Amino acid sequence: PEQFVNLKKMLALATQAQELSHAKLCSQADSVLRQAENLFSEHATYYTAKGYVDACLGDQNRARAAWQTALRLHPPYARQRAALEEELRQ
Repeated sequence: PEQFVNLKKMLALATQAQELSHAKLCSQADSVLRQAENLFSEHATYYTAKGYVDACLGDQNRARAAWQTALRLHPPYARQRAALEEELRQ
């Protein structure tokens, strides 16, 4: 179904955006993440990536808000949850 296809696309785009933000390619990361925005954005992986992109762009308040939303959406992996909790402690 379309929802599954959209979820797969969003996950791939969010992962790409997060990798770009870690490489300090902030505007590219933002552009890629915007492509994922309307696909399936109510997902922890989307908000995790959004936090890293916002942090890369220099907006720590938006980054923290995105990471808090990601935690509320219950990240599927313990490692992802631990990384988010660590980011919020800083």
